[in-house]
Amino acid sequence: MDINVEGLDQLVRKGQELSTILKNQDVLRFMELAAQMGSTFSEIIPKRTDSLVFPSEVRSILRISNSTLKQYCREGRLTPVLTPPRGKTKFWLSQVLAIPEKA
Repeated sequence: MDINVEGLDQLVRKGQELSTILKNQDVLRFMELAAQMGSTFSEIIPKRTDSLVFPSEVRSILRISNSTLKQYCREGRLTPVLTPPRGKTKFWLSQVLAIPEKA
């Protein structure tokens, strides 16, 4: 079995992310309840059919400046999502569309 360093690094990062998630007591309790019910997670957690959009698209949709976009993030109006592998910032389109356009 051939394993390269990059593949190993990705595997370690995924393991660290999973470890962080599994330390959350709510997640552990949820997993226990799901196992007791005999459910699979795909039955319990609906798939998100939303799409991710770039910051430039958000600014265009909402007709706002970059500084206003950053302000919306600080205020919690928008939640940035870092996408692998390079950690590009994107936003859920449904969350963007839920914000009224700037007057």
